[in-house]
Amino acid sequence: MQNEQAFEILRVIRSLPPEKLDEVRDFALFLREKYADEGYSDEWSDEDMYEFSTASLSYFESTETDGANS
Repeated sequence: MQNEQAFEILRVIRSLPPEKLDEVRDFALFLREKYADEGYSDEWSDEDMYEFSTASLSYFESTETDGANS
């Protein structure tokens, strides 16, 4: 299941315009920093991948909605 989620995230990232990739990278680095105090590990559980996917998509949708209302 973890691989499916990782591939889904990659598909989403690949579908983004190039100017949005910096936002995705910044958000991923933010999450890594946020959870560093909780014993960050390179090993992601299925739950970690799901939370990352959900948070990433929510963040992207919110920035798109904010941009559309400007």
